[in-house]
Amino acid sequence: MVAQRFGSALNLNLHFHTLVLDGVYSSASPFVRQIFQRAAPLTDQDVVELTMRLQRRILRYLTRCGRLPRSEHDEAEPQHDEPLLAEPYAASVQGHVAIAEQNGARVERLGRRRDARPLFLPGELC
Repeated sequence: MVAQRFGSALNLNLHFHTLVLDGVYSSASPFVRQIFQRAAPLTDQDVVELTMRLQRRILRYLTRCGRLPRSEHDEAEPQHDEPLLAEPYAASVQGHVAIAEQNGARVERLGRRRDARPLFLPGELC
């Protein structure tokens, strides 16, 4: 797995590149050649359940670390390791200019445009 901290516009965009096998290697003994056994194909329901579980765990973790308010009445600002960088980070993730005369304006992107397909399509492991 490789962590990449920027997008194509050199903006803050933390994401990971990974290579994952759709199965496992196993054998009856460490001295016998291992055999690859394919995993069962994923279904749309598998992806929905995994996504929901990840959302719950991530929100619980961020709340426990003080990055999210514990309730509607607790609106304390999240603590940042580098408070001076919080505003530029937020602007970068949102695609806005953080520092300059154009502060708050959308970042102009050059190059090809992506098609306007919806993010999730039914039946495509959404």
